[in-house]
Amino acid sequence: MTAYAQLNADPEDLLAGHELSAGEGHKLLLCLGFLKQPHLLILDEPTNHLDLRSQAALAEVLAPYHEAQVIVSHDEGLLEAVCSIRWEVE
Repeated sequence: MTAYAQLNADPEDLLAGHELSAGEGHKLLLCLGFLKQPHLLILDEPTNHLDLRSQAALAEVLAPYHEAQVIVSHDEGLLEAVCSIRWEVE
C-alpha cells in the first residue's frame, strides 16, 4: 500500500473496492510486480493514463531501481530521469 501511495494513488479507494481507472490499474500492477523483486522490468509506455503528478512519482520510483529496465516511451521526462542508455528507433 505504501508503494501504491507513492505512485500518487489512494490506498483507501483500493481497499474500499472502488473501480480502478486505467492509470490506477497500471500503478497497482507495477506495485504487485515489485513485490516479486524482478531482475528485469519491461515497461511499454508506463506513463500512459497517468496524470502529471503520477508521472513524476513513477520517475522517482524507477530512478533508484538498480536492476535492468527496458522502457519504451515517448515521455522525455521519464526517460531523462531513469535511463542511462537510450536507443532511439525511427
